[in-house]
Amino acid sequence: ISSIIRYKRGVVKYNYVPKAEGPVVWGGVLKVKRPDGSMAPYPFSTSFIAAKPVVVVSPDAMNVFYRGLDNPVSVSVPGFAAEELKVNMSNGSISGSKGKFKVRPGKGKESVVRVTAEKDGRTFTFGQGVKFRIKNVPDPKPYFAGISSAGGNVSRKKLTAQQGVIAKMKDFQFDLKFNVISFTMSATIKGKIVEKKSPSKRVTSDQRILLKALKGGQKLYIEKIKAKGPDGTIRDLGTIVLKAI
Repeated sequence: ISSIIRYKRGVVKYNYVPKAEGPVVWGGVLKVKRPDGSMAPYPFSTSFIAAKPVVVVSPDAMNVFYRGLDNPVSVSVPGFAAEELKVNMSNGSISGSKGKFKVRPGKGKESVVRVTAEKDGRTFTFGQGVKFRIKNVPDPKPYFAGISSAGGNVSRKKLTAQQGVIAKMKDFQFDLKFNVISFTMSATIKGKIVEKKSPSKRVTSDQRILLKALKGGQKLYIEKIKAKGPDGTIRDLGTIVLKAI
């Protein structure tokens, strides 16, 4: 049953449950009995906007846009259809429609998202806007032979089988890819420090010779690791210290 009419003490209550979001137009005819017994018709019509119940959870610590990414944003205002909303922002660009948007923040530290709506020829403004902090994407962690910057022991056989250095994001809400663009490998071989550089993420032939020359107990340094992120920035990922066993 989509509608129910109740009458009590001269008051009629009309309950209606819409089947979809958006504008709903409804009406009818009220008939009132005249003193002579005839019925006097009173036609009427009205409209309202049907919207889903909205729960807004917006802790300040999570109001963040990440630079260089398409940050997804959902916007809804109870009582207004999604197509009636207009969204703009300071310090960045926003695209999308019908309540679903993507935000690209600029170079500043803060952005404000403002929402307005147009309905029945009127423009509605909702508050002063919502502030968001702008941050760079955090650095990923470098890995070589499955070991991160924390270091660890690795067998000589496993070390010589490695193809290169990778960079991975950990516990970050976006699925991002960082590409290692260079790194240096160094170790003390026969009493001398040997240093070999790779212009990519892959182990070079000279670096592989160095790996094969390692003895048990010697330390291997994977350092000057640089990676390029989706925002175009070059990140210095530090050093991995490994011990050959």
